[in-house]
Amino acid sequence: MEINELNLRDKIKELAQKNVDLDKKGGPERAGRLFEKCLEIEDAILAYYKIPSNPYYQSFLRFDSVPWDNEIDKLIEFLERESKNLKEGPNKSDVEILIESKARKRDPMFALPAIGVTPHVYSIWVYENILLKSRDMVENVLIEFKRLNYDLLDTIGNMDNKNEWRKNPEEFIKTMEKKGLIYIRSYVKSKL
Repeated sequence: MEINELNLRDKIKELAQKNVDLDKKGGPERAGRLFEKCLEIEDAILAYYKIPSNPYYQSFLRFDSVPWDNEIDKLIEFLERESKNLKEGPNKSDVEILIESKARKRDPMFALPAIGVTPHVYSIWVYENILLKSRDMVENVLIEFKRLNYDLLDTIGNMDNKNEWRKNPEEFIKTMEKKGLIYIRSYVKSKL
């Protein structure tokens, strides 16, 4: 999803309306696809401003009602200011961010978006079980994170919903390993 200056206001209104609809339908537990769409729009808006998609910044994009134009103006001003502050701050490499996150045992919901990785059951598992427990070098963990894309995360995320993979976990593991995932075997074993 592409956000640009021309569609930004419309996307904020669309997100707000989807938040309202999500609340009416009973929240993320009862309307999972709608919730995922909300997250996708949130991520796109934050990416447009080059702001990490973490719970702090996401909270500014959660709405109880569709905002008025002046409220949208204030939100845009805030996002522009935050974007500028982040650009002017100290620039660290992804490896440095992971090393610091590991040393401080940061919550993956904050650490992963700081390096452009979507917090997901698999990426969080890799963060907590491989990185924080020093089971591999930070550089290798970063390579794994950078390999993750929406399709891979979706496939892994659907493991809990679909039990076909349990019939032949080795086939599932080999398929994912062919796609470059090096920790998938340990992850799958943790699910068995």
